[in-house]
Amino acid sequence: MVYYRELNKVTLPLHAAIPNISSLMDTLSREIKKTYHCVLDLANAFFSIPIAEEFKISLRLHREAGSGPFRSCHGYVHSPTYCHDLVVHDLANWRKPDNVNLHHYTDDLLLTSDSLEVVGQAADSLTTYLQERGWAIHPQKVQGLGLSVKSLGTVWSGKTKVLPSTVIDKVQAFPVSATPKQLHEFLGILG
Repeated sequence: MVYYRELNKVTLPLHAAIPNISSLMDTLSREIKKTYHCVLDLANAFFSIPIAEEFKISLRLHREAGSGPFRSCHGYVHSPTYCHDLVVHDLANWRKPDNVNLHHYTDDLLLTSDSLEVVGQAADSLTTYLQERGWAIHPQKVQGLGLSVKSLGTVWSGKTKVLPSTVIDKVQAFPVSATPKQLHEFLGILG
């Protein structure tokens, strides 16, 4: 097992390419006007990213040469950024139907439409498109086609959003925060 804590301490920061989750949730709240939803999850997305030959040694990956392809590691601080950028690049070339909205956060994809049939066709088209580019869809995490799906810790039901009951229960059971650390823990339960 490789721990990337020390490597991450000396890794130069990248421009934040991943959307701020709070901003994304605000955007989704305003933009989800469609009734039907489907959620796709890219399987092993961080591990699917090939690493260029010149970076293999500097990342000190735990695989030895010849034991298989070198891949980006989940614990590496920039893996989510690289993954997000690559997915954005591939999604830019997908022919999205006009009456479908696509929302994306790293390896999570949310499709919405006013037509159940159209969102189903879009999900099939997007799945095929991404698989042709080497991405795999995690079949157990596909949600929909339907009126209600859970994405980014929120249940999107028709044109509205609802916090899952498990989150509401945790919030109600959490003691009043008296320190910054407790406040940070409280905010962490919200996802």
